[in-house]
Amino acid sequence: MNLSLRARLLLRHAAFFLVGMLIFAALIWFGVRSTLRSDSARWVDSQAAGLERFLQSELRGHGEAAILEEAREFSSGLPIGSGISILSENGRLLFQRPENGPPPGVPITAATKATMVDGHRYNLQLWRSRAETELVLARLLWLMVGLVPVVLLAAFAGGWWVSRNALQPIDELIQAARITSLQSLAARLPVPSQQDELQRLCQAWNEMLARMEDSAGRLQQFTADASHELRTPVAVIRTSAELALRQERTPEHYRETLRQIAAQSSEMTQLIENLLALARADAGGALPLRPLEASALIEEVAGQFNARALLKPVRLIIQPRLSPIIIAGDPASLRRLFAILLDNAIKFTEPGGTIHLAAEVSGHRATFLVQDDGCGIAEEHRARIFDRFFQADASRSSGGSGLGLSLAQWIARLHGGAIEVESTPGQGSRFLVQLPTQKDE
Repeated sequence: MNLSLRARLLLRHAAFFLVGMLIFAALIWFGVRSTLRSDSARWVDSQAAGLERFLQSELRGHGEAAILEEAREFSSGLPIGSGISILSENGRLLFQRPENGPPPGVPITAATKATMVDGHRYNLQLWRSRAETELVLARLLWLMVGLVPVVLLAAFAGGWWVSRNALQPIDELIQAARITSLQSLAARLPVPSQQDELQRLCQAWNEMLARMEDSAGRLQQFTADASHELRTPVAVIRTSAELALRQERTPEHYRETLRQIAAQSSEMTQLIENLLALARADAGGALPLRPLEASALIEEVAGQFNARALLKPVRLIIQPRLSPIIIAGDPASLRRLFAILLDNAIKFTEPGGTIHLAAEVSGHRATFLVQDDGCGIAEEHRARIFDRFFQADASRSSGGSGLGLSLAQWIARLHGGAIEVESTPGQGSRFLVQLPTQKDE
């Protein structure tokens, strides 16, 4: 049977309450029964002991007749439902009141005392009926049984009221979850003032909505930016092809059109690769890390950019020559990271400028420096240069997509490192990549 949480709480509350009430009632009933029976036994014992002491001290030397006379007087003062019997030492009944003895079938409490009077042994028997006690116990039992449904009904009512009020925030949470969509992520649950589990649940739900709202906003922005960046090369390729097909062209014109299409295709391919890399980053992708010599890898990447630097022209200086630095990394990703930094440095350095590469080790961290003397980055843009698709202004926009530094930062983080930037407008920029080192084994 599939029951709601409220129904399960209600049934458990009622069951625990019923069990507790039955245990409490049983303790009360047995306690009252024990008390009443103990009182009856003490009364019978005290009366029998009193009669024994009187016979031994007061009737010594007066004979059996005096004993029987005293027994008649004593029995007249006994309450209804009690009686006395006196037997000789050979078991002969000398006296009994009431004459028929205890009523048959009625539970009694009895006490027997053996006493010596004038050298003769007498057995004194005193008894008291427990009929009244049992009647009280029976009435108490029926009273408790009759109260069970009433108390159980009260328990159900109280449990229903408590569960309804306690689970009200959960009902609100369920309702909020049913109507939540990408268009309503800004809605928040009211947080109860009581510092309890429900308050923490509402706070956790609101925090989750805030994260989802932020993620949805970044996803929408990412999609819009990606569409915008892809639109330009696709439009250029389509326009170039359509213009070339409208009429007969010279071979040189066709070659120029194909060069434009190839350039735009290359740019679009690079953009798509960057987008795929960022998608893997968002999905929590990891890189296979292994020990490698980072300084040699950086020199290799710098060698690939020498031709570009000479064409601009700018000077690319490794100063001083890098000493071996062992880190745990992924070679392809690190090549991409330093290629992004060198590409930006060449792109934003004026002809005749200089780009420096340097590295140093301090403790268990290595710092790699890529420094240019280009146009620099304005202070208000420095905090956003690692945002996706962010391009500061026309002075630093030269056909890029704005994804390079985002990828570089992601690669550094996956290696347990970070990227910092220092820049002064008009004087250049310094990018510092910090990565943890590994002992050379």
